[in-house]
Amino acid sequence: MSGSPPLLAVEKATSEASGRLWELVSDLVAGKLGEREASAELDESMEAPLEIIFEVTEAAEGGFDARALGHSIFTQGEDWADLKAMVRDAVLCHFGDRGRQRIVRLHFVKDEAIAV
Repeated sequence: MSGSPPLLAVEKATSEASGRLWELVSDLVAGKLGEREASAELDESMEAPLEIIFEVTEAAEGGFDARALGHSIFTQGEDWADLKAMVRDAVLCHFGDRGRQRIVRLHFVKDEAIAV
């Protein structure tokens, strides 16, 4: 569905990343940046993915545990609203301002065995 807020955020972030890439290439070709500087800036700008998926499980002691898939980000929340706030904070702490234009998905997993 085009035009929804999450898709608009992804489109904006993709457009900004693409523009920054061309800016770095232009500066490199023009001699304004050395290869090391351009490489370091490119690594920094590409470090935060557009979408981060957290696997959420119920904590044994109550509340929820969340871990980001593919990243070393872990957090907990006493309830769903608290968990969302803690996930936002964890992403911003991990990626800094580069985390602001990202979409975070919370994937709730309930592991339950039933007798048949």
